[in-house]
Amino acid sequence: MVDGDGAARGREAALKVRRMKLSDRRARVAGLYPELSTTEIAAELGCAQSTIANDVIALGISAPVGPRRKYPEPKPRQCEECGVKFRPTASQVERGYGKLCSEECRRHRGGLRATTERHRRADEQLARLNADGFLTMRQAADELKCVESSLHRYVELGYLETAGRRRVEGEWWTLVRREEVERFKAEEWPAIRARHAEMRREDLERGWPVLPSTWGGRARQRHLGRANATKPPKPLAKPRGNQRVELADDEVKRIEKFADRGWGRRAIANELGIGPDVVRRVLAELRRSRTV
Repeated sequence: MVDGDGAARGREAALKVRRMKLSDRRARVAGLYPELSTTEIAAELGCAQSTIANDVIALGISAPVGPRRKYPEPKPRQCEECGVKFRPTASQVERGYGKLCSEECRRHRGGLRATTERHRRADEQLARLNADGFLTMRQAADELKCVESSLHRYVELGYLETAGRRRVEGEWWTLVRREEVERFKAEEWPAIRARHAEMRREDLERGWPVLPSTWGGRARQRHLGRANATKPPKPLAKPRGNQRVELADDEVKRIEKFADRGWGRRAIANELGIGPDVVRRVLAELRRSRTV
């Protein structure tokens, strides 16, 4: 029988031979990889593919096990839209993409490009119309130094004649011949301006505020503060607008407690018998007091 020391020496010698073979194999693997795949190296050295894969990992030169990459690994880059640093996929770079980091940036870039292209086409059509002697209502209003809605009103009154409408890039344009604009500017426009000046003079003589006579009642109320309750009421008159409801401290605490439980404004209002607007005002005041 072989004693224990002899068996240990035999195992050590066998391990030494195995290590020498392992070092030789890994040296050959280091020279062949990554020009050859692990499967091709295993076939050439007569080893298992898993053995060669373990050698590659141990040597620190490992790549994903399996077929070699079809395209090189792309480097990190900045998004051309938002500036965020990201790494695109290799297939995106190979197809000429990989410049935007997300779908949101792609939608934003596409929307801007489409809008810019649409505006460019509209500008080209507008230049052709101007060359043919047509103006849009907006251009005519800019030339007369008035708003576009006033010109549409003069069209309805028969002072100005249009040349029809045209749809340009999804938007309807009302066209006016340049000769018609010049005629309106020379014949009708001075009389209209004089009539407006006379209306303003009559308003001043009546003691009315300096407001255009063409304004309707609602516009006057809004300008003078009667529509939004900003004008103070007359003596002995009721206050304008909705009355402010003052709540006691215990009611405010109950509103705060119900809100902390997750109750909605309408549920709190129904519980306390007040309006939802009052609850909204109280909660807004509580939030402001907490942030101060």
